[in-house]
Amino acid sequence: MKKLSKELLAKIGTGEVASQKSVMIPSQSQSLPPPKPRSADTGSSSVSEYESTPGLSTPSGGHTPDSSIKQISLKSVPHKCITDSTKPSTVSTGHVSPATEPPSRTFLKSEPISLGQSRFWFLRLLVEDQTTFNVTFYYRMTGNLRVGDLERAIRVVTARHEALRTCFIGDENEADQASQSILASSPIKLERRRINSVEEVEAEYNRLQAHEFDLASGNLLRLVLLTLSPSSHYLLVNYHHIIMDGVSFQVLISDLEKVYNGQALGTPPLQYPDFSVAQRQALEKGEMSDELRYWQGVFLAGEQPPILPLLPMARTSSRVAMTHYEVHQVDTRLEPALLTRIKSVSKAQRYQRFADAIVEARNTAYAALENSRLPFDVLLKELNVARSSSYSPFFQTFFDYRQTSREKQTWCNCQFDLQEAHPGRTAYDISLDVTDNATDAHVVLRVQKGIYDLTAANLLLETYMHFINVLSRDVSLSLKDTPLFSEKQLAPAVEVGRGPDLISDWPATLPHRIDQVALKNPDKTALMDGLGSSLTYTDMIDRIEAIAEALSKARVGTASRVLVFQQASSDWVCSMLAIMRIGGVYVPLDLRNPISRLAALANDCQPSAVLADGTTLGDAPQLNVALVVDVSRVAPTPSARVTNSAQPDSPAAILYTSGSTGTPKGIIIRHSGIRNEMEGYIKTWKLGAERVLQQSAFTFDFSVDQMFTGLVNGGMVYIVPGSKRGDPLSITEIIRQHSITYTKVTPSEYSLWMQYGGDNLRQASNWRFAFGGGEPLTNTVLRQFADLGLPELRLHNSYGPAEISIASHKMEIDYRQERLEEDGPVPCGYSLPNYATYVLDEHLRPLPIGMPGEVVIGGAGVSLGYLTNKKLTAHHFVPNPYAAPEYIANSWTQMHRTGDIGHLQDDGTLVFRNRMAGDTQVKMRGLRIELRDIETNIISAAEGVLKEAIVTLREGDPDFLVAHVVFAPQRDIKDKEAFLEHLLGRLTIPQYMIPVLAIPLDKLPLTNHSKVDRKTIKNMALPQRVAVDAHEDAELTETMVQLRRVWRQVLGKNSVNRGLAITASTIFFLVGGNSLLVVRLQSRIRQVFNVAIRLVDLLSANTLGQMARKIEDSSSVDFIDWEQETTPPSIPSFLSHGNEALQAPADQRKGPKTVLITGATGYVARYLFPLLSANPGVDKIHCVAVRDKPSERPRKLVRSDKIRSRGGDLSAPLLGLAEDEFRALSNEVDVILHMGAVRSFWDNYHVLRPSNVHPTKELVKLAAPRRIPIHFISTSGVLAREVLGVAGAAGAASSAAANAPPADGTEGYLATKWASERILERSAASLAIPSFIYRLLPSTQAQSVHSKREVLDEFIRCVDLTGAIPDTTGWEGRIDLIPAELVAQWLCESILSEHSAGAANGTTAVTSTTQFSHYESPITIEVAELKKYVEEQKGGHGLERLPAIKWMGRIKALGFAYILASQETTVESSYGGAKFTSRR
Repeated sequence: MKKLSKELLAKIGTGEVASQKSVMIPSQSQSLPPPKPRSADTGSSSVSEYESTPGLSTPSGGHTPDSSIKQISLKSVPHKCITDSTKPSTVSTGHVSPATEPPSRTFLKSEPISLGQSRFWFLRLLVEDQTTFNVTFYYRMTGNLRVGDLERAIRVVTARHEALRTCFIGDENEADQASQSILASSPIKLERRRINSVEEVEAEYNRLQAHEFDLASGNLLRLVLLTLSPSSHYLLVNYHHIIMDGVSFQVLISDLEKVYNGQALGTPPLQYPDFSVAQRQALEKGEMSDELRYWQGVFLAGEQPPILPLLPMARTSSRVAMTHYEVHQVDTRLEPALLTRIKSVSKAQRYQRFADAIVEARNTAYAALENSRLPFDVLLKELNVARSSSYSPFFQTFFDYRQTSREKQTWCNCQFDLQEAHPGRTAYDISLDVTDNATDAHVVLRVQKGIYDLTAANLLLETYMHFINVLSRDVSLSLKDTPLFSEKQLAPAVEVGRGPDLISDWPATLPHRIDQVALKNPDKTALMDGLGSSLTYTDMIDRIEAIAEALSKARVGTASRVLVFQQASSDWVCSMLAIMRIGGVYVPLDLRNPISRLAALANDCQPSAVLADGTTLGDAPQLNVALVVDVSRVAPTPSARVTNSAQPDSPAAILYTSGSTGTPKGIIIRHSGIRNEMEGYIKTWKLGAERVLQQSAFTFDFSVDQMFTGLVNGGMVYIVPGSKRGDPLSITEIIRQHSITYTKVTPSEYSLWMQYGGDNLRQASNWRFAFGGGEPLTNTVLRQFADLGLPELRLHNSYGPAEISIASHKMEIDYRQERLEEDGPVPCGYSLPNYATYVLDEHLRPLPIGMPGEVVIGGAGVSLGYLTNKKLTAHHFVPNPYAAPEYIANSWTQMHRTGDIGHLQDDGTLVFRNRMAGDTQVKMRGLRIELRDIETNIISAAEGVLKEAIVTLREGDPDFLVAHVVFAPQRDIKDKEAFLEHLLGRLTIPQYMIPVLAIPLDKLPLTNHSKVDRKTIKNMALPQRVAVDAHEDAELTETMVQLRRVWRQVLGKNSVNRGLAITASTIFFLVGGNSLLVVRLQSRIRQVFNVAIRLVDLLSANTLGQMARKIEDSSSVDFIDWEQETTPPSIPSFLSHGNEALQAPADQRKGPKTVLITGATGYVARYLFPLLSANPGVDKIHCVAVRDKPSERPRKLVRSDKIRSRGGDLSAPLLGLAEDEFRALSNEVDVILHMGAVRSFWDNYHVLRPSNVHPTKELVKLAAPRRIPIHFISTSGVLAREVLGVAGAAGAASSAAANAPPADGTEGYLATKWASERILERSAASLAIPSFIYRLLPSTQAQSVHSKREVLDEFIRCVDLTGAIPDTTGWEGRIDLIPAELVAQWLCESILSEHSAGAANGTTAVTSTTQFSHYESPITIEVAELKKYVEEQKGGHGLERLPAIKWMGRIKALGFAYILASQETTVESSYGGAKFTSRR
């Protein structure tokens, strides 16, 4: 704050004690003798600061010059009082327990808590750790202490001061109100214990710190005396900040000493309850209006006090809510000479630049102190200061300066030395505590752990010491002329990040090293792949030389660039090494990229040849490279040996990453750089002959690490085939089956492995090395590793862009030790041998340890730059002015500017923070993406329609890309959203680079410097997209409907397209999907549909319709356990507990009934609702999960005051209702009619289960508390065929439990009905829920010609209504029909019956509390009859022909008078002639 310095604001609301009168002041400043120098990670804060909390903060007072102190009165600083007696103390030999509360409590008086106390009363509810406000410290006492006199002194002094016998009693009605009630006697006493060693002091002190005070007990101060010998004691003190501050404690200490020495205490003090009353009265009378006007002049109306920006070394870039306060604490000493100089400068008051600041600070401080009696809480209220849980109001830094004549003092005839002090913790970002002694000064700096780490704390303290040293020497310096850091701070900056020196004993290049290893291990397996290939080292060398020979014969040689364009196999590794063997440059291509992008890459690097194989040979000509070598046609062995021509200083590979121009940029890596990195880290971490998994994309530098790590020490490399790459289940099976010992992948991929393949990994006992990198390693991933329980597995973090040859940093991470979030980011690691890491400012000058800046890397691994991009190379590869002599001698004189922001820690480890501001390069799941590359491709693909495009990375789970575009003014695009959706679908960039959404803007926002404001664009709210074509939605099959639900679950709350209609043609990757989410999708499909689909199939069949077809074509993975599947559900606790006030069970309710119905928009309901609405026995009708079908007109319920329509979703938990709504229905409903279901002929059980079985279980939950009867419409198809086929047997209503459906999920519709019946039967038996099951049976009686003619004529009537006839091609069999009005009447009578029983045209059977009822159909129509009659009547009229099922749906909507009761039909599929049977 410019208007008021922090240390002055810290004194608002407090003042100084100058009165002769002794008074206790709770909850004000804490002024304690300074502790001895100590650097610690503690939970303490400044020893003289007020407590604060998110949204509320309190300043603190401290010692000020005598001239500024007035005589004590209400117009100065308040004091708190205190009075009574306790029982004599006892001596313990165990650890000390707190004094117990007196058996009886008598309150002498009670007053509302003061303004200051109310703050603590509120904060106790806000913070999680109730010890936050404990003030704890201890002294060493040397001398002959008279313990009895000390006990007597405590009794007298606690009786004198009411603050020491105050209980804080909450108001019964208002949680924020409380009273300070004064006990007749104080429960506080001296606790004593004998100890045998000094170590016991620390243990007892730690226990004391953890003590939680009960504010209502009155025992809010603990005094513990530990006796080591007659002349050696330790006094431990702990009190709650609500009763006392540091000044008050000094009053307590003074009074105790007087009584101890037999001196008089003088007149009774002003008691704190009395003061608090007077303070409130003064406020009410306006006696502090002058002070308020002063502060209103400082902080103008309508302006909020500024919030301190987080400093560059902060752990985070934004503030977060705090529910507990913890700090890092560091300290130092000001030497006497420096202290003298500072005081001299401060007193000089010369009017120079820094001196001006001193004068301004002094004047502001005195003015603030003169107006400091206004309570801080009143100031917050009157100035309308905003509150936040992420920072303290008014000020976020606290400076406490106090003077003391000595650190050692005498008390109670003993030497009294403070050993440690832990004041109550606060929400301040930073606090600085300076204790000015007679000879020197003690400086303590504390930082909030959630904002700054320990390295930052040391940096701040060192920088503060540097400033006072420099500015005290020359007060004329201005801020811009003051060096930010000292030479002492900067000296280690270029050395701490330097790795060990390594003199290589390997051959000059890795290909030569592999030759060496092959000679020693000729028969060991070198390569395996998932295509059946296995090569020994001898076989591998032969294969390498054979491919090298083929290249040489084609005149491809030294410095030639060769593309590798093959499937993932052992031949890929051999091709890479063959290229290097002839002195060529290896250039891998990623087959996942569009061929046009690969052709652009080929054009950039101008290769001499392409190494293809049988799977890619057909596409190779599109790369426009003259020479294509088919390695699948190359012999396995060479005709003659091929000499290894690799040279250490020559290029080994060109790895392409995303580039800002729209064309990928090629990084040229040298042989010497790769060898140095591999040799250095293998020797450092003692890797041996490892069995290595190679599953990363070959264009990703991790692949180079994987291939060489396996081969340079005689190990094995397993190349994962393309069909299994990215599939965590397949990959983890490979790790387990092939005893993989080494992996290197990104943390995101590790997380997927452990989430979906954890069972495999737990059995991977040979897995010993897991190296990460590419993106930050999170605590979540560390916990996942710990959960594997693999004792031999070691986890290493890594860092380094490809420009420095794979990696420059590594370190082992102890993932078994729990890390707290405030511990900060997981470090990247230490510099590897022959690497040096610098953190530099914008002028490439070193920054001190802890200060973030650009990470710049020098040493042996720095690459040669970017191919064909001199400008970019010149910016990122610069001369290294900090190179050590050894580096210069080896010509390691360049350093690489990474564009990453990070800092170095004291031990040399690097911590990555973020990318540089304005940099458009980002990382997603370890893949480096240049946003300008995407933007350029969007503009190019738009062919002039778009003027501008900006792409931003949004945070999510996982992160995703969003494009904002501006259309060219001269182009008139009517449907912009459709254009942009189509545009994204045809971008010729890798799938992971395609934004999930493109949003049109009128113009792009600009910064003050007229540059595109990417930050503003990134923070723009994303639009909620609306549904497109309802007709398309109507065409979804049930598999698609359920799969769409799975998509939405997987895309989650972070999906930007939650409002976008997902149709059959929607591509998963264009509505927020990506390679990580498709893995989750694969897992969810297996769970929901019980089928296993390969990841490669999901990537290729990526529309909703294509995926649904894959699901339908797949066989079930696991058979259904019908016993487990039909287990009744558990009743939710919100229904099963605390329902004493529920109404009577449904069967005991008298009067009109309340009915709940599912399927309320169905065909039967249309005829049933008028009957129920007209029936006086029905009070209300709740229609649940009412939804319209998009293909039809809105389906309106019958108009009736009795009907209550509710939304919801049958397949969702609690039927899609809110918990309160579900509970209310459970309390109110008397009978349930469950008719809702998806009637699908051929869908698998797993497809129909969410809509047909899940709601039955949810209704059981709703019914259970009051045993509400459930009436369920089932089907005759659940009965055995032989039962239905025998005349007269159809009427035998009974359980179908013995006729279980197929366990593979076929006959899905019948299986869902059977499962629902069994759930209800079992719920009736175990939960006593009355259940009624209705089945509509086929006719077993002869049909009259008249009755059949009536039905056939009804069909003809409907043909006229629809203007269409049913297409029954391929249909055979029969359908059974019942007049809809008869079924509705039967159901109405049944559900309203006292016993809910009866059968209109059939029989009824009761099993336990389940009742089965049948209704036999009076009419049967053969499909052939229907087809013939319709053709005779309407066949020649040129009417539209609709598929039979679709036509039936349409005529029901138009009022068809019959219900399809059952059917037995066979239909020939349009997909290849297969026949399907449908029963219901």
